[in-house]
Amino acid sequence: MVYRLQIVLLISIALCNFAIAEQFSDENHVIEASQRFDNAFDAADFGQLAEILADDIIFTAGRGKWLSQEDVLVFMESLHERRPGITMKTTPELVEAGPRGWGVVSERGRWTERWDDKEMTNVITGSYQALWRLVDGKWRLAVLTLVPVNCTGPYCAR
Repeated sequence: MVYRLQIVLLISIALCNFAIAEQFSDENHVIEASQRFDNAFDAADFGQLAEILADDIIFTAGRGKWLSQEDVLVFMESLHERRPGITMKTTPELVEAGPRGWGVVSERGRWTERWDDKEMTNVITGSYQALWRLVDGKWRLAVLTLVPVNCTGPYCAR
């Protein structure tokens, strides 16, 4: 009897550890995908961005809303044309996997956008919330909301 209880206990511990490791794995994959998003944005690598963005992404920021991957890519390309050298950095503060098997992860944190204009630097910072969805084995950015809360530089006076 004691032997059976020990076996059941060991199996239970192993299953719990597996479930915990799986959730951490999802969170780590999303953190890596988020870093790839930043790098692709900075490099104006729209092909890489297309692989990260969900086809039906919902993207909102300050004064705009875009409701498809195509629209988001066109907007991001226009940002790079209007603001040469633009960079974006997201810093996750909380990344949480959804219920097991749902294939969703929440990411929220702070973001910084930076570019030079007439030899002066513009910096916009704020908070962001992202929903990542597992699609065909890849983490895709499904919803992104950027809320600007601070702006410095000549752009901000407009």
